[in-house]
Amino acid sequence: MPRLVYRTILAILVCLASPVSADNHGGENIELPEPELAQIDDYHIEYFDFGPRDGEAIFFIHAGGIPNSLYGLALEPALHHYRKIVVHRRGYEGSSPIPTRFDFENPDFDSPMPYTFEQHAGDIVQLADHLGLPQVHLLGHTWGGSISLVVARDYPDRVKSLILIEPVISVAGATPDLDVHPTEREAWLGILEIARLLADGGQQEYAELYAGRAFGPFGDIQIAMAPLSDFESYAANMDVMFFQDMPGWATYSFTPEDFARLGQATTYIFGTESSSTITIANRYIGEARPQTNIVELEGADHGLFLTRTAEIAEHMDAHIKWAGE
Repeated sequence: MPRLVYRTILAILVCLASPVSADNHGGENIELPEPELAQIDDYHIEYFDFGPRDGEAIFFIHAGGIPNSLYGLALEPALHHYRKIVVHRRGYEGSSPIPTRFDFENPDFDSPMPYTFEQHAGDIVQLADHLGLPQVHLLGHTWGGSISLVVARDYPDRVKSLILIEPVISVAGATPDLDVHPTEREAWLGILEIARLLADGGQQEYAELYAGRAFGPFGDIQIAMAPLSDFESYAANMDVMFFQDMPGWATYSFTPEDFARLGQATTYIFGTESSSTITIANRYIGEARPQTNIVELEGADHGLFLTRTAEIAEHMDAHIKWAGE
């Protein structure tokens, strides 16, 4: 497909699907405020902070490659009485870049990764400190959910409750599907193939390949690309995802013992038509932590963060009320 046609299709999709404002059913249009920067040590984190300051605080932690995936959810009317902090993780948008990149030509999963999920978890706690928030609720989407679990495990006193939207769980030995060594997992996901397409400028081919694998039988390239603002930011975000987030995930683990120690009220939300990776997580979470409140969105695929925001917001509201009982 010619680049001009490709960009035109993308621009149309963005106009149709990018979530940047919401109606509160009272006629008032709610929009995101200007982003703010928190200076933390020698780096900074960009975030949006809106809603009543005395409301229960919710941190929104986005997935890999799509830093604005949770904007629409944060703007839903059901959440208007909460304080919302929508975070851009390091490497994304206006947050500080990661100083090193993973070498896909000579992959070494035994060396330190450019940025681990544990480091992202530390960023969340530091941002809460910056905002003077001793405890927060965490809403995490896919890898944002994985990072939320690390925050709850490593900083249990800082997390009031967890809301996980299709987190990607990787636990060696937990189930046969998940008993995958990092180097085998790298081949299993086709990281080299996809990352090289991206590095060589083959963004269209990359998108088609990645979207087909990540978004399940009902997902497609539109779902993967629609929430992004333009072609250049799309390519930049995918670059961060593959050279920062994917290597970090390759060394991520959340054991059955970790799950057993979680004391926070937890709600897990997933679509019944999502990908096989999510199906594995569904089974594992149900077995490892049976007290989790599990919400199935019938007919939803991995694009539920775009297509089912009103329902998710209502479940979030119910969850926070339940967690406070």
